[in-house]
Amino acid sequence: ISMTALNMHSDIYDNVKQYQFHQNKKGVVTLKIIQDKNFSHFDEEKIKHELGQKFRKLVDLNISYVEKIETTKNGKFKYLLQEIETDLD
Repeated sequence: ISMTALNMHSDIYDNVKQYQFHQNKKGVVTLKIIQDKNFSHFDEEKIKHELGQKFRKLVDLNISYVEKIETTKNGKFKYLLQEIETDLD
């Protein structure tokens, strides 16, 4: 699933300060979220619903609430931290 298909500009992220998809196992993705002060259970349900439709049961989604999302050595932010081998290599 491409990152563009996940629609980074969707309103499901309105109450999210920052997020990152992390994959270290095939078929499973963890969405790390730093919550905005207005984030609620409703926001989590919207995220699960929209991403669930895009993943079409091909990927299990876990949500993890974090205080910080690491940047690269150059200080850049990655939307997807993928630690598995892909068929694209």
